[in-house]
Amino acid sequence: MSEFDPAIACRLLKACEVLYSIGLGGAKTSPYYPGAGFLAPPAVHRAGRNSIDACLIGRTTVGAVLAFRGTVLLRAGAHFCQSIDDWMSDFRLELRAVDGLPGKVHIGLAHSLANLWPDLRRDVLELTRDGTPLYVTGHSKGALLASYAALRLALNEGVDVRAVYVFGSPGVGNTEFADHYDRTITRHWRIEGCHDIVPFFDIVVPCIRFRRWWTRRPDSYDYRQVGRLKYIDATDTLVDDSPGLRRRRRARLLADLLFRNAVTAHLLPWGYLGGVCHERPHPASPHAPYGHAAPMAAVRCVLHRLWRLAKGFARK
Repeated sequence: MSEFDPAIACRLLKACEVLYSIGLGGAKTSPYYPGAGFLAPPAVHRAGRNSIDACLIGRTTVGAVLAFRGTVLLRAGAHFCQSIDDWMSDFRLELRAVDGLPGKVHIGLAHSLANLWPDLRRDVLELTRDGTPLYVTGHSKGALLASYAALRLALNEGVDVRAVYVFGSPGVGNTEFADHYDRTITRHWRIEGCHDIVPFFDIVVPCIRFRRWWTRRPDSYDYRQVGRLKYIDATDTLVDDSPGLRRRRRARLLADLLFRNAVTAHLLPWGYLGGVCHERPHPASPHAPYGHAAPMAAVRCVLHRLWRLAKGFARK
């Protein structure tokens, strides 16, 4: 197996962060765009309700890069509805079998990949037809999409997936999927930040535990991780996985929830940039705390969603 490359990891982290700017002025407005190293502006694709699914594909000096955006942040204003729709997709939590992938995967995000697939498949095949290697990356929700896309491209399209680097990834699928993935994609690096609770979402989200205990199909919520772990410790140092590391992290989950800013720890510039790139966050990042001056858009969105729910109940 090829070794972990910190320079490539840093470049891919910045490509993931660039995606959070596409609805806020365009990818090139991101302060991290130069560091991503694209030789030309990448192709950006959006799909799904309210464009909640997004990816970019572009060529860099090391090869082609396919990056997936995570969940859109909750913001008062024009992007509030988009974020609500994105979270609703994230919480379609059941693991199900889907076409093109072995085992069972997150059904909400499997639909997200299906929405993006025609465009991203075309562009990936165009960029890699001359033998250019492909690097796949994603953050949070995008980490699951990156894993699904990498396996599907390798199995069904014969693409040379050189490596997969993901950041803050939750579990991606059931045991059958994880076993098949690890046999096929042997260069998958899962980077987790100190105090980031999202990689343990199957523990900290109560409804998953409830459904696993009380439904007749507990395996429908039995999430597993894939690849090899690189962990950013409290000193912003990348360390390898070890037998005691995951036990120690599980033991302090409650403390992280109660006494740490778990949201900030999950964001790329604030929770990952120091450990991967050894840089400080840029204040103009889309992940920096800020608000919008249009709160009525958020109110209208909430009222519209409640009206849709009421109509659905009325039909039953």
